[in-house]
Parts: sequence; C-alpha cells; structure tokens
Amino acid sequence: MLTFKIFIAFIAILISKIAAFNFFFKRSLYQVGITGTVACNYPTQGNHFIVYISEKPNVTKEFRPIAKSSGTFWKKFHLYKIFRQWTRPKQLYIKFFFHCARRHSRCVQMYIKPIPSHMIFRRGGTIKYLNLGSFDVTGKSSLKGTCLRTTKF
Repeated sequence: MLTFKIFIAFIAILISKIAAFNFFFKRSLYQVGITGTVACNYPTQGNHFIVYISEKPNVTKEFRPIAKSSGTFWKKFHLYKIFRQWTRPKQLYIKFFFHCARRHSRCVQMYIKPIPSHMIFRRGGTIKYLNLGSFDVTGKSSLKGTCLRTTKF
C-alpha cells in the first residue's frame, strides 16, 4: 500500500512538472494571410493552380509546407494559416505551381514571391492579409527554363 501511494505521488509530481514546463516554454503562435488574383492567358491543363507558404525557397517538392491551397485562374484566392514556432520566421515564401504556356507541356511552372516580414503577425488582434492584387503568370517561372514533372506532385 505504501508503494502504491509513493507511485501516485511520483506520478502527480511528474504531471505537474510537465504542465509547468509546457506553460513556460510554449511555442508562440504566428499567423499569415495572403489574398490575390492569379491571371493566365493560356491555361493548358485546367484552370487550377496550387499555392504553398513555405520557409524553403529552393525546395520544389515539399511534404509539409506551412500552408497549402488551390485556386482557379481569374478568381480571388485566400490563404490563411496559424502556425507554431519557437522564433519568428525571418522569411516566408509564396510558391505558385501552375500550367500556363502557349504550347501543351507536361511541365509544371513554379513562381516564388517572398512574403515581407512585417506581414507575419503574432497571434491575436485583427487578421491582416497580404494583398498581391491581380498578377499575370503567363510566361513567368522562377526556375529559368527548368521543368518540374507532374509526377512530383
């Protein structure tokens, strides 16, 4: 009976220590929101594009982006995400993956835009979106002639 009481006391102390540690060393919540309209004059494979928010500008195939969404050309898209990190991210990037070329191609084009650091907010308060406005991706690609095969997605 005495060992059972000691065991229960040990578990209670351990749980309180874990709760106190998580209370004082919590990762902060940050939020980022993006809106805009993507225009394409030559949509080759449907009217859709994919948008990522990422910390890595050079990685084309990302398994766990911060946020992911899809949209339709010529229609407004909204992407909003709350995420946890120990420190404020220095730089985030918006990645657009799309098919927009005069000739039919199996390649996916990618366009990268940096998100200004003043548009990454701590959680709380009003939600402010980064408005990209309306921009045309016809003939634009950040990869300069290289091709992302569709099988990577």
